[in-house]
Amino acid sequence: MSTRTVELELATPGVDAQGRPTREPLTLGEEHMLVNMGPQHPATHGVLRLVVELDGETVVRCIPHLGYLHSGFEKLGEYRHYNQIIPLTDRTDYLSPMSNNVGFALAAEKLMGIEITPRCTVLRVIACEMSRIISHMVWLGTTSIDLGAFTPFLWAFQERERIYDLQEMWTGARLTTSLTRVGGLMADIPDRFVEKLREFTRTFPKTLAEIDRVLTRNAVWVGRTQGVGTLTAAEAINHSLSGPMLRASGVAYDVRKDKPYLGYETYDFDVVVGEHGDVYDRYLVRLEECHQSNRILEQALDRLPDGPINVDDPRVILPSKTRAMSDMEAMIFHFKQVMEGVKAPVSWVRSIDDGAGGLPTRLHRQRDGRAADGPAALSEQAGGLAARALDRTAGARLDLRSHHGRGRRSARPDARLREGRRDVLHDVPPAPRREKLRAGVHDVAVQHLRRRGRAAGTAATDGRGGCGRYEPRRQVDDRRGRMPRRVWIRDPDTRE
Repeated sequence: MSTRTVELELATPGVDAQGRPTREPLTLGEEHMLVNMGPQHPATHGVLRLVVELDGETVVRCIPHLGYLHSGFEKLGEYRHYNQIIPLTDRTDYLSPMSNNVGFALAAEKLMGIEITPRCTVLRVIACEMSRIISHMVWLGTTSIDLGAFTPFLWAFQERERIYDLQEMWTGARLTTSLTRVGGLMADIPDRFVEKLREFTRTFPKTLAEIDRVLTRNAVWVGRTQGVGTLTAAEAINHSLSGPMLRASGVAYDVRKDKPYLGYETYDFDVVVGEHGDVYDRYLVRLEECHQSNRILEQALDRLPDGPINVDDPRVILPSKTRAMSDMEAMIFHFKQVMEGVKAPVSWVRSIDDGAGGLPTRLHRQRDGRAADGPAALSEQAGGLAARALDRTAGARLDLRSHHGRGRRSARPDARLREGRRDVLHDVPPAPRREKLRAGVHDVAVQHLRRRGRAAGTAATDGRGGCGRYEPRRQVDDRRGRMPRRVWIRDPDTRE
């Protein structure tokens, strides 16, 4: 009887630092366990797959497999009209669909030179901040229940449901809203919307205070989040992170302040900046950002003007059904828009909406008149989704265990961020030329940040020898021997 020997390789596909396909060997230690999370998993639900190597409760290595949520959005954009793409933006990050709708509409309007009405501007700000809150509530609730805190999960999702009720009242949908149109909105807010949103802004801080009281100094929560998943400022920028992930690593960059849109420069709110770049700081940043979003909602409700929500241009906005059925010119405009779509010049434009995940939108208008994403659009849109935020780490080995041992902190991992009299951005090394930054805070933005950091770092220093751009916002002392934790508020006067 003949025998056959078969050699098997325990490996998984991945990519190296330059983006080339490679094979990642899965050699396990004696006590390690290999676990597949996703794509069919309650924590990933079709978005991505994670090959995780565990040493007890410690994640020793995590290899992400990306692209499960792609669904060919760029290809669909090659032959669809601008307003037909808006339903696709709901699904690029369905935790904050309204902010995605707004980001796309801003890009299309910038491409066409359209100036929206004052009422539409304020309503879009309300939509963006509502989306930011529900996205943070999902992160906070799911992270809490994953780490063993069930009650904060219920509190967070209860507040999320209250905003979903408002979204349903406004758009008729809870998840896929398709709120915006090029030049306006699908509908104005209904009666009692302002009243119910004011009730939410009045009671929401009480829930945040309860979550803060239960989690911030909780020994289990602190032990499972401090020093875990630490990312330095340089790593956060090189991995194209944005939003609270970027700010938790000490980079004081917020598009609403640095490149304002929708009149954000006229609102009074603070940019929350972390210090250590770990899970605990991301929690603090998101919790405080919910307070800031609540402040913005209150100001937006106070200044909400009367007037139309759509521009008065029949080439952009569909005429009402009554006019289309009774007026020949209106019927012609209706027919032309439905059959040919909104016209735009042959060009491309970038519009960044720093929503919950900081999802940038890049539009390119081809010569056939249809909308399409610009070159390398998928990697350009990194930020909000895990599939995009992890783009450069697909083949990397990530050691997520604490650098200072679980249960104690022998050193401050953020000491490099506030060394001497230099600003945080002075210590960010330039990326090698072969590893061009792909998305999110791209190369030009990074250089802009460095230049601004040099100017601000020498202009104002405090008595402690550090840069005066920050002032302490919150100090956490769990009284169990760990380092106090702070969330910093960026000085608003530093914006150019």
